[in-house]
Amino acid sequence: MMMNALATTAVAAAFLAYTAQAQNNGNGAAKYGKVTKAIRRQCLYNHHFNDGTVLIDQPGSYKLCDDIIFCPHNIDVETASDEQIAQAFDPIDQGNSKYNSNEYALGFFAAIAVSADDVSISLNGHSIAQCREHALMQRFFAVIELASAPFTPSVGPHNFVSTESDFKAAKNFKLTGPGTIGLSSHHGIHGNENEDVQISGVTFKDFEVGAVSLNNVKGLEIKNCDIPNNRHDVPVLGSFSAALKIRPYLKRLLEINPGYSMTLGGSVKSVEDVYVTLVSHIANVYNDVMQYGFIDPVTHPDEYQLFNNPHQVIDGPCYVFLVHGKGPAVGGFGEEQATDISALSADVSIVNNNAQNIKCFTNEVLATVVDGSVQNDARGAILQFYNASDTSYIGMDMDEVSGQYTYTGNVNLDAQIMVAKAINDVTLGVDNVLQTNVNSVGLDLIDWAEGKDSSYTPKFRCNGDSMHHVIKGSIMIR
Repeated sequence: MMMNALATTAVAAAFLAYTAQAQNNGNGAAKYGKVTKAIRRQCLYNHHFNDGTVLIDQPGSYKLCDDIIFCPHNIDVETASDEQIAQAFDPIDQGNSKYNSNEYALGFFAAIAVSADDVSISLNGHSIAQCREHALMQRFFAVIELASAPFTPSVGPHNFVSTESDFKAAKNFKLTGPGTIGLSSHHGIHGNENEDVQISGVTFKDFEVGAVSLNNVKGLEIKNCDIPNNRHDVPVLGSFSAALKIRPYLKRLLEINPGYSMTLGGSVKSVEDVYVTLVSHIANVYNDVMQYGFIDPVTHPDEYQLFNNPHQVIDGPCYVFLVHGKGPAVGGFGEEQATDISALSADVSIVNNNAQNIKCFTNEVLATVVDGSVQNDARGAILQFYNASDTSYIGMDMDEVSGQYTYTGNVNLDAQIMVAKAINDVTLGVDNVLQTNVNSVGLDLIDWAEGKDSSYTPKFRCNGDSMHHVIKGSIMIR
């Protein structure tokens, strides 16, 4: 089934008397970068976020004493090159040693990362949010992450931590208002494996995916919160995130083998050709969105066709409160209760909250399948060859006489396939930061793109978004 329907929800008083009880209920220092004696200040100001994520890894009580705009090392677009724009906010490209290169391989995933127990944060009448620039360039983000990394070991598009002991989840965490958790390209608050979380009197707005998203939480209370809207001016689709995340692989390939090339779309392209084209497209999107709020379809028609978000809301599932079992909520709803108690959230109370104007749209991205395997790039993104909204092919043509399919490519597909080829021929090897284990693009697809196999017939799998997460629509509480 192909769908591209706008899903909207406007619930004026959604949670006035809701309580969910799961089955089987059965003062320290913050690191502002790597400064460790800031506990005695207690206040968090904008300058504490200049280098990136504020790391709270010791017990303590903190409060906002500024309206925080998270925008570390913002660039000057008047002087920045296309490459500098394309790698903006990337702690790895910046060589920022304050952050674990494994945990932060996908960028600054939070404004505040709490990995300690017994931490309380008062918003103190203030707000904390991403800047527009960072929200565009960092498409996975939580204003507050309740762990040292955004995923548990061996989960997600990258292995952020090597062992269970390396992953530190916050316990006994309290967030209090009044105040606002604002603009976020994904979540207001996100966490895995947390215990005893209390959130009260907080306003959540302008998040794209969810106000609060916690997986396998034991003990959660959310009360007296106001959620007036999620974000309604999202300028790009998930395909832009795919472009951002494949770029570092091409850069590495260019560094280690500048002569690398392959045939794509009937012509030989070097890694430099593919990299420069990708970087140029990213920079064009950035400049247009910062200037106009959208991609200019006249000046940059290719970028508009591939990346523009026609509905200006997130092109995937959206939530107010997402309380899930162990692991990220990327699958369907399930048909029966899991039996492993340790993998279930428990003791959940959601009371007297008000939510309205929550919108998202279902953008079905048909996943390319070869020999029964979905073709994911090195960061887990789908190789998209079909546009379900207008039932047209992307990056390939079909000869109506012969019935044969020919690869034509685009900026994303060329980058994804070249990186996949370099992984398959071991030009790109094992790397803690640029991991390759998620890549599933095989030689059949690569050979076809290079024009070596004209017999290839594309097959697709439905019901997924740009990361092949199951599409679910707009949900108030899950």
